[in-house]
Amino acid sequence: TQLWPPATALPKAPYGALGWSVLYAILNGAREVGVAPTDIDGTLRITGQGVATLVLFDAVPGGAGHAIHISRHLPQTFRAAYDLVANCECGPETSCYSCLRSYNNQQHHDEMVRGLARRCWARCSASTLARSAMMERLRR
Repeated sequence: TQLWPPATALPKAPYGALGWSVLYAILNGAREVGVAPTDIDGTLRITGQGVATLVLFDAVPGGAGHAIHISRHLPQTFRAAYDLVANCECGPETSCYSCLRSYNNQQHHDEMVRGLARRCWARCSASTLARSAMMERLRR
């Protein structure tokens, strides 16, 4: 299903660079929990109130439960996303194929900024990750 507004109509600021960068860090970090980046995709959804939401969905025809799997393993996925953007050797004002870029997201390459994603993940406190881990244990 297509979300409104279409991804090509999203404003470049304030959501573009930060939103796309964080989204693709999560999608690439999903490798850590066994989900191939080609099996999952996502988009930004901007509500009428101007709130940006990251939307993950299976890229496999008919769905395979990857988005649900990621939601059940958020702490590991988030840690892997942070590691990708914190440890990459490209400049913080850009991104590369080692951290955020892929063939499938080339329409957003000019908007993805590794340093923005790194700062966003760094702001996630240890207590937030600890709460996520506790929630994950409770779901089991």
